[in-house]
Formats: sequence, C-alpha cells, structure tokens
Amino acid sequence: MKRSPKLGVFAVTAILGFSMCAIAQDRERDDYDRGGPARAQDSGYQNGYHDGFKMGRAEGRENDARNYRTPDWGQATHGYQAWMGPLSSFQSGYQQGYREGFQSGFASVRAAFRGPDGDRYSGSVGYQIGYQDGTRVAREDLAKNKRFDPNPRGPYHGRDHGYRREYGDKNYYQQLYTDGYRAGYWAVFDRRR
Repeated sequence: MKRSPKLGVFAVTAILGFSMCAIAQDRERDDYDRGGPARAQDSGYQNGYHDGFKMGRAEGRENDARNYRTPDWGQATHGYQAWMGPLSSFQSGYQQGYREGFQSGFASVRAAFRGPDGDRYSGSVGYQIGYQDGTRVAREDLAKNKRFDPNPRGPYHGRDHGYRREYGDKNYYQQLYTDGYRAGYWAVFDRRR
C-alpha cells in the first residue's frame, strides 16, 4: 500500500499547530503568574469589587445609588502591589470591579423594593435565585482552585435562571439576578479570605 505524502505533511502540520497552541497557552499562564496585565486587571477587579460592594451596601442603607465615585474609585490603587503587574491594568480592573461591586452591594440591601413594573415580588425573586446560584458557583470554583470570576457563566450566562413570565419585566429580572449572583459569589470568596 502506497501512502500519500500529502497525508504525512498534513499530520506534521496538525501536530505543529496543536503544539503552538499549547505553547501560547503556557505563555499566557506564565504572564498571569509573573504579574502581567491579565493578573493586574484581575487583581484590580477583585479589590475594586470588594471595596465597591461595601460602599454599595452602605449607600443602599441610605438609599443613595448615585454616590459610588469615591476617592478610592478615582485613584483605583487601593490594594495594588507591584508584583501584580502594570498599574494601569490594575486601575482599569479596579474601576470596573468597583462599579459592579457597588451595584451588587446596593441591590443586596435594596432588592426587596419595588421594580420598575411596580411588582415587589419580581425584584426579590431574581436577586435571591441569582444569589443562590452565585454562592454555588463560587464554592465550585474554590474547590477547583479557579480564579475569582463573579460574572454569571455556563448555565447561568443568560441571567434568567428561574425566570417566569409572572415575575414581570425579564430585563429587570436579569439585572437583579446578576446583582444577586455577584453578591452571592463575592460573599463566599470574602468568607474564605
């Protein structure tokens, strides 16, 4: 049986292609471990989310959703260490995390209040289901030594888990679900620190 040289060339090309992908993934992981931009962004997000969540809860008790731009948010350096990576990446992650943490913290206190459709029940159900899902995923992530990632993903990516038409506006439900998910995820990670 005569083998085609094209098949051999294809096999070698495929092996080299897969090897290059593995090398690229290793370099990305090394960049993260050495404190590259990805690590700095992630560290900034975690610190910002934590600080924003605390401030959001405080402002939620005072019912003032406008007051999230504190000096910490503007400077975006709270918790920064040089080993994390570039300061600019940390600051970008911090501001995003702070904003999202503030919203989640605020919603954790104010979730029982009426939604835009006037239905008191729709607001609290979305938040509660999101909170439960967030705590479940955080426990799984901790058990598998995964990085902090408070964004709904996998089966929860649609942010509508548990939604029913009688709960009212789906977009509002998804917003509260996301806030609850992040608050629940953060609560589990915060207890482990």
